[in-house]
Amino acid sequence: MTTHLAHSIAVRWGTLLLSAAPLAVSADTAFLSYTLQDNTVLTGTFAGTLAGDLFTATSVLALDYNGFTYDPADFPTLVSLDSFLASSFADPILSLSGTYLDILVVGFDGFSFAVGNETATEILDDQYSGSGLFGATTETFVLANYSLEVVPASVPEPSTYAAVGMVTLALGSTWWRSRRKS
Repeated sequence: MTTHLAHSIAVRWGTLLLSAAPLAVSADTAFLSYTLQDNTVLTGTFAGTLAGDLFTATSVLALDYNGFTYDPADFPTLVSLDSFLASSFADPILSLSGTYLDILVVGFDGFSFAVGNETATEILDDQYSGSGLFGATTETFVLANYSLEVVPASVPEPSTYAAVGMVTLALGSTWWRSRRKS
């Protein structure tokens, strides 16, 4: 076997293994904070995906209202308020800018934000609505009281994959040399 052929085989194996390496798939994390007009504070942590200004939430990781932490398992329904009212189910969306919020979090209690979505248009008002545990109020949404920060999911840097490929090539080359000597 020629050196050129062995090198070609090692490169192909390295490329194949590198392309087969699974990418780290994890969700972005969003941290929501909203201060109600009575100065109580709602915070929530959500997993999902950020695309531009819009965060699509897929699960509730943590909820806190006015210093009391709730078990996210007690709030199994996380859905778009618009879709819920239309008897369908779509993932809720929160915008970083606070100009579009379409979210309903419900269990035995819950809350919703309708800002810039179809529901807000129908009721002619952007609003926060919380049942018993979340303020027992419906009030006009105040943009200055809202914040959403998103931490992107960690994904290995391209240099990590390059290093894996180089190690694979080195191992392939070593293996070929050892077979050639025997």
